[in-house]
Amino acid sequence: MAAVEFVRGNRRIVLADKDSIDEMTKSHSPAYKAAIGRPGQNYNGFGPFHVLAYENDGICWHTVVEIVEGWSGPVHAHSGVCIESLLAFIAGPFAVGVDMRSGNVQWQQKGDEFGSCFALYDDKERECLIVHGEIEITRLNMKGDVIWRTSGYDIFTGPFVLDGDVIYATDFYENTYRINMDTGENILVQRGTEYSER
Repeated sequence: MAAVEFVRGNRRIVLADKDSIDEMTKSHSPAYKAAIGRPGQNYNGFGPFHVLAYENDGICWHTVVEIVEGWSGPVHAHSGVCIESLLAFIAGPFAVGVDMRSGNVQWQQKGDEFGSCFALYDDKERECLIVHGEIEITRLNMKGDVIWRTSGYDIFTGPFVLDGDVIYATDFYENTYRINMDTGENILVQRGTEYSER
């Protein structure tokens, strides 16, 4: 099932893609709809994305976020995070912030300027979000502002580890980078197979 669930007090927040919406939600009209991206761009993927708040076995609000550019995969365990009253999630090339009290989209930001977002993490110590993008890794503050962006030699399809003050990210050619969490400084720490050798 392509959905993740977050519980805050007596409220349950569900983030789901189009393939996991059940009959109850299909019959419930969304109170808020947002189109994110540049109209006219190509989009492929698992959107639209639904964010639903349940309380006392009923739906409090239902927000639909439609991505109109890029590509997005299905919802998975690292698609979103809840921090206080904010639900932040990835959708295509975007990170999106939704107010969990109202369901309103508070902000949207390109998590990856050139590709899709693979995962989203929260760094509680720095009170920020880390977007694991296809081409870029981006640090955002809780208002969706970009703190830094960095990239590597190729797409980040290998292991991705947050380890205290650094991130270790591995690209398609098995190059591993150490990224400073505060500055975004990116150092190649292990060279993989060079593109010219393939």
